[in-house]
Amino acid sequence: MNQPENNQRSIRQVSSSADLAFAIVVLAAYFTTFSTFQSANLIQIILLAVLGVVYILVGTYGFNYCLRSKNTSLRYLYFLIQIPLGSTIVYLTGGVGFNAMVLFPLSGHAVILLSSRHSYYTNITIIFIYGFVIRLYSESFTAVWSGLPMFIAGMIFIVIFTQMAVDEEKARKEVERLVDELEDLTITRERNRLAREIHDGLGHYLTAILMQIQAARAVMLRSPEKAELSMEKAQALAQDALTEVRQSVGTLRSTNEQIQPLPELIEKLIHDGAESGIPVHLTVLGTPRVLAPASHLTIYRAAQEGINNARKHSRASEIWVDLDFREISTTGICIRDNGMGAEDFNGGFGLIGLEERVRLLNGYFDISSNKNEGVQLEVRVPG
Repeated sequence: MNQPENNQRSIRQVSSSADLAFAIVVLAAYFTTFSTFQSANLIQIILLAVLGVVYILVGTYGFNYCLRSKNTSLRYLYFLIQIPLGSTIVYLTGGVGFNAMVLFPLSGHAVILLSSRHSYYTNITIIFIYGFVIRLYSESFTAVWSGLPMFIAGMIFIVIFTQMAVDEEKARKEVERLVDELEDLTITRERNRLAREIHDGLGHYLTAILMQIQAARAVMLRSPEKAELSMEKAQALAQDALTEVRQSVGTLRSTNEQIQPLPELIEKLIHDGAESGIPVHLTVLGTPRVLAPASHLTIYRAAQEGINNARKHSRASEIWVDLDFREISTTGICIRDNGMGAEDFNGGFGLIGLEERVRLLNGYFDISSNKNEGVQLEVRVPG
């Protein structure tokens, strides 16, 4: 569910709850008023009934309209209408029953519609107007001071619980927003992971297959036997590529017992691209050990990326690979060549994907290159 839908649902929930509360409070105030209102004449009763209907209609439809509108002036206009209406009702009933209750919903509405500061100002205004109305019909400050504490206590009760409801609604909306963002982030990460698997896995095999085909074409006329051997290797690599595509996702979920040792995998990687003519020297430092699947795969992908880049782009005559198990908590790999290098080195998608893999594991990634001094890629991951 997207954010606009969440906002609309939240508005509907707030509106329905506020409408019900407003109507119940006003009707309860009218019920207690008329049950004890003995001296009212017909005109006064009709006037109170009309004012009550208008007050409820504005308090429901007008409030809903203001809630949906972002016009601040319209919200202030709502209180400029409702406060005089409610005060007039309180004045006409002369303090009979719990007539002051008709003003309580406006305190809650102020919390919902206005900013915190303006909500406080509005509630203070309601308190002063209530005291003024009591003074008008009682002509005594004693009545004002006797009723004001109870009125203020009721308003505080309404404000606190309305604010709690508003805060809870905001918190729920924030949680929904964070969940939506997390879902989007998860989808993005999964898409990037699949892109890395396609590039690092299938891309490696396609490069090796291309080398075998080029080698076969180069010797096809003068040495058909060598050409046939290269084509057989290309076919075997294609079969390996199909297996890689099927198992790339499963590799991350493999148990440690199912993982082939890294030195063996890198030796095979070097052998598959031997037709490039560039010798690759593998050195294993320390005692090889079984790594977590994610770390194991990251080191292997680093070897793929570093060796393939050196073979394709470096114009190197030699490549060195150091697989380092000497540290207990981390495993590293360093691929370097003696090629032409570059002063300004910018990696392609493969290096970007590799760096993302390393960063997700909180590992170390570094690539350096100077003109005529080759390229060095170093990766170190936990495990």
